Amino acid sequence: MNENENGSIPKISDKKLDYVECMSEFANDTVLQLTLRQMQRQFKESKFYAYMTVAIIILTMSGPFGTLEHYNFLERFAYWAILTPTTYLLASGVATIVTVSLTRKNLNSWLAYICGGSTAGIIVGIFVWLFGVFLDQSFGQSISGLLTAMTYTIPITIGVTMLFKVSEKTSEDKLQTQMSENKFFERIPKHLGRDLISLNSQDHYVKVTTSMGSELILMRLSDAITELDGLDGIQPHRSWWVAKKHAAQIKTDNGKKIIELSNSDIVPISRSKIKDVSDYLNKV
Repeated sequence: MNENENGSIPKISDKKLDYVECMSEFANDTVLQLTLRQMQRQFKESKFYAYMTVAIIILTMSGPFGTLEHYNFLERFAYWAILTPTTYLLASGVATIVTVSLTRKNLNSWLAYICGGSTAGIIVGIFVWLFGVFLDQSFGQSISGLLTAMTYTIPITIGVTMLFKVSEKTSEDKLQTQMSENKFFERIPKHLGRDLISLNSQDHYVKVTTSMGSELILMRLSDAITELDGLDGIQPHRSWWVAKKHAAQIKTDNGKKIIELSNSDIVPISRSKIKDVSDYLNKV
């Protein structure tokens, strides 16, 4: 935290803590940092691997892009086992970068998702085509083969990104209902979004961390927790509050219990709260 030359903490006279009045030593995440963190989170979710397995099996059995006619079962399985997760991560990364960039420029969110999905479809189509060229697939090396690949990939990536948008909208509606009765979110700058990860007490301030970045706001942690009543979270340490959905796992570090969050932050657990925290986070 920055201090004045005399060592005192800067004062904020106005009680309303808007964006200009929020003091922060944490730069906002870049689009690339946000994208990498979201992709890292996917790798930690078991459902990601389940979806990949199902997709690989379906693609192996159906054999699109001419693979059914030109490869046997094992060859198709190997082909899609390589191509499916690679193209998914490529599409996810491209779509996120484009969508977040356009959204931050105040473009309509639905249009931003469509643009993100379309761009991802073009990039994935080129990748699939180049992959075929690398394997010397005679049925996919021509320009017409590239266009054919894109006619498959663009609708798929647009559809997937729109599903994410619909899912996000549903989550936002639920969160908005909670926020309408929650004074704490009135203090947070709009650019941070509302996907709260953690709160950390720092002197007279609370460091608020969301999936979009961090800010310091002038208030006590105890007051922040009181205002967050109703949100699914817990205070594992006198200086911390964490959202349950972002508590990735409990680990042991140098004999001390800690919580690893979805953004890779590490939160200490007080000895007196180890059992309560463990029971709470493991509760379905």
